[in-house]
Amino acid sequence: MNLDTASRTAPSPAPAALGSPFDSSVIDGPFAGEARLEGRLPPWLRGTLLRTAPALFELGAWKAAHWFDALGMLYALDLTDDGVRFRQRLLDGDALTHARAGRMPVSTFATPNERSFLRRVFEPIPTLTDNANVHVIPTPDGWLAMTETPWQRLVDGATLEPLRTVRYDDAVGAGALMLAHPEYDRARREIVNVAIKIGRRVELVPFRQTLGAYTRTPIARIALDDIPYLHAFGMTPTKIVLAAPPLRAKAASLLWSNRGYIDHFAWDATRPTDFFIVDRATGSVRRAEGDAMFFFHTVNAFDDGDDVVLDLCAYRDASLIDRLRVPALRGDVTNDARLCRVRIAATGGRATYETLDASYLEFPTVNRAALGGARHGVVWGAALGHDGAVTTSTVRRIDLERGTATLFGRDRVVYGEPVFVRRPGAAGESDGVLLTVGSDLARRCAELVVLDAEGLEPLATARLPIALPLGFHGSFQRAKGVAHGA
Repeated sequence: MNLDTASRTAPSPAPAALGSPFDSSVIDGPFAGEARLEGRLPPWLRGTLLRTAPALFELGAWKAAHWFDALGMLYALDLTDDGVRFRQRLLDGDALTHARAGRMPVSTFATPNERSFLRRVFEPIPTLTDNANVHVIPTPDGWLAMTETPWQRLVDGATLEPLRTVRYDDAVGAGALMLAHPEYDRARREIVNVAIKIGRRVELVPFRQTLGAYTRTPIARIALDDIPYLHAFGMTPTKIVLAAPPLRAKAASLLWSNRGYIDHFAWDATRPTDFFIVDRATGSVRRAEGDAMFFFHTVNAFDDGDDVVLDLCAYRDASLIDRLRVPALRGDVTNDARLCRVRIAATGGRATYETLDASYLEFPTVNRAALGGARHGVVWGAALGHDGAVTTSTVRRIDLERGTATLFGRDRVVYGEPVFVRRPGAAGESDGVLLTVGSDLARRCAELVVLDAEGLEPLATARLPIALPLGFHGSFQRAKGVAHGA
């Protein structure tokens, strides 16, 4: 597989008249209101799209050094019979309190923490941030806002106010980092996720928890010599697939350090990517190696006979992390990942890679409700690029069976992750819509676009009188009384 990036035009400053996809109105408001709806919402599409995003890069004397460290916000778009309403607010928590005080004494992704010398002496490993700006999912108790630390925040969906911090005291152990991309097994009604325990030894701990419960049950424990950078994983009906790229850190390097978490990691292209295949029933683990690559997001995993297949968005290396530091954000932030298929044979040997599509793709999604852990034929996602002046983007649909790609985009509008919503009674994998939020750089505001998931034709656009920053992830929850479909 060739993961070389295409040549990119050298960036130039954005025109002064244009906004930035990272602009936010979360401080100044308005904090709730009506969108102007163009077109018609499908009559079955009623509910709430709730998303989280890094929104505030400066507050008083405090400044974020990386996109991933901006203070998180929540925003909700309510799709009703009367139109579309919006709500937004900063996510309350310790991170916001520290920023308001002008000092961040906790560890974040890439912004140095500001612990005193004495605090470093008595607290060799810093407390980790509760800035839950990565993902938010619905649960029976409320919406769960997540980042990749031990802290998760339960949020009231109506007010967007935090209800409580979720605390775990179970066999996984306190203080373990948790990924912000849990998988949901609909058949078993259980959440599966991965914890990273950092101590005298490093452990990856895949675990399960019953939906609505807060006790984690370990499935396996994988001991490692160093810490791999992990953001997502794959799951089939029988296995968990962990891919650990050669972006690693020694646990001892975190001691007494004020550097951001990621600044303890180093990329080593001479090392392999390690794949760990965990049997969900027995907890047995087997390991395979593949060529060095980097990724943030997996697409889907499935069993193919005795082999395991994992699709992901693969980068040649981890250099994108530095391109997302604050000084570079108005430059070229092209997410040059390509859709890659990893096959891990049951008979052993190295994992093999196949590029499924040559175009760039990130924030991938599939119709999980229809697949049930089976092979997928369609992938949707977004691609960020740069035209030499400003950030650009397109929403993409890749048909793996036909080998075709369909694109949607509008001039000077930067779209993020598309969220797939299945039509009740759907007959096919693409029978539904995509919800995607875009930053309109010319109008300095945002829009929600409802796209037909098959042809990417826009069915409706809700134009918002506020700027919403380009964010990471979110979820759609149907309104009560609206059919969910099969």
